[in-house]
Amino acid sequence: TVLPATTSVVSTTVGSGSLVLPEPVRVNEPCPQSTPFQPAGDGSAMLEEASRLEPMLGVVVAYGGERPDEFGSYGLIWHGDGDASVVISFTGRLNEHRSALGGRVEFPDELVVCQVALPGQASEALAGALAADLAGRFQSIGRGIGPVDVVLNAGEDVLADQLVSEYGDAVHVTVCRDVADCAIGEDETDR
Repeated sequence: TVLPATTSVVSTTVGSGSLVLPEPVRVNEPCPQSTPFQPAGDGSAMLEEASRLEPMLGVVVAYGGERPDEFGSYGLIWHGDGDASVVISFTGRLNEHRSALGGRVEFPDELVVCQVALPGQASEALAGALAADLAGRFQSIGRGIGPVDVVLNAGEDVLADQLVSEYGDAVHVTVCRDVADCAIGEDETDR
């Protein structure tokens, strides 16, 4: 499985104690997703676009790193082959961050500032805790630019509802409908 460039792999320690998270905020401006597409040719258009936007990525990660209590994540979202935007997420004050970053980046029209429910460190901790606590009940748990993505095994509808109730916009939960299809990423229901 190919993961998006914005996916973080989280290591967990089973039985490491209670997870203490800040209260997830209600997300009013969610982060966009990359448009699914098949890269043309050898992928050189994607590589060229990523190289062109790399300096902007450095600017946004430095800016976000100075604000760890609000900073979610960063990366590229793809609109098509050779066409991407830099995205950075925060828990709040989006207009202030847009304004500040717009004056710092080379291509302000290609910058997306969006909202997440938890700052990045808390989101990583949540992903790790869920991976440990839900062992055997999920297909995948990953963290990208937006919420923690949880893909549960078939039949875990009650668990899905519990996760959404407890963590709100901090999670995006999908339940596989069929065990065979779940293994290949088809036939799922989003929460």
